[in-house]
Amino acid sequence: MAHIFPSLTFLIRTLRTELFVTDPAAGDPGREPYIVAHNLILAHAHAEHQGGTIGMTNVSTWYYPYRDIPEDVEAALRAVDFMLGWFVAPVITGDYPSSMKKNVGERLPIFTPEEVKLVKAHRNGKPIGEQDGSSWLYIVPEGLYHLMLHIKDRYNDPKIFITENVNNKAITVTKAHIDQKRMKYHRSHLAYLKKAMEHHVRVKGYFIWSLLDNFERAQGYNSRFGIFYLDYENGRLTRFPKTSAVWWMNFLENPKNPWNRLPLKLQDVETEEERHGPAKKPRSGVA
Repeated sequence: MAHIFPSLTFLIRTLRTELFVTDPAAGDPGREPYIVAHNLILAHAHAEHQGGTIGMTNVSTWYYPYRDIPEDVEAALRAVDFMLGWFVAPVITGDYPSSMKKNVGERLPIFTPEEVKLVKAHRNGKPIGEQDGSSWLYIVPEGLYHLMLHIKDRYNDPKIFITENVNNKAITVTKAHIDQKRMKYHRSHLAYLKKAMEHHVRVKGYFIWSLLDNFERAQGYNSRFGIFYLDYENGRLTRFPKTSAVWWMNFLENPKNPWNRLPLKLQDVETEEERHGPAKKPRSGVA
């Protein structure tokens, strides 16, 4: 588990060191992440039963088989189970994915019959695509389409809200103004998301991450996910709209405009920007 979810394991070991024990080596990183996740799922279920509707924000990557052979197809689906199914399957089925139970064995906690009712009521491989500004982020828009279909087919066709979709590039404010790559990133992902919706996936929301550059967990202020550039060094935290901010605003206001609209065909994702030319240049600064 440590090599698959290093951040989770690191967090657990850090908490044990600072809050609970003096010797972090006394922990069990092969078991504790499953205990923590199990209690997170139960906590979510208890909170939801207090009334109202509470969604769960999940993080996932779509994995392609390394080779077109049964073993690699199974491995790719297993990777999705260990990232997405770990948290989604219990909410839908009341149990963990069979691939997790098979590979984790007795280290994986078991839901009691009462907990099942409570919860259910409501890498080996290599990355593909162009690497973005973060080491963990690769650009494969088609993967979003496959992930949506997988969730629809595997988990009883739930409503889906995409609460974060990110593009990162740590560059100077001068270069950040014209961020064609971020526009292409979101336009291409939205095009594949539209294709998924045409296959009756119930997507109800899509949120860009993020409005402003901000403090990112492991990378601090070195990552810039915002559609507004935030100047950390001038003492005033001046905000500068990037081209993607202008495009996003125009797209939401008038999606039928030729520049703003999504590609008519998926193969046009890479070429429409050249066809329509650049967007209007944004203002130099916003106080």
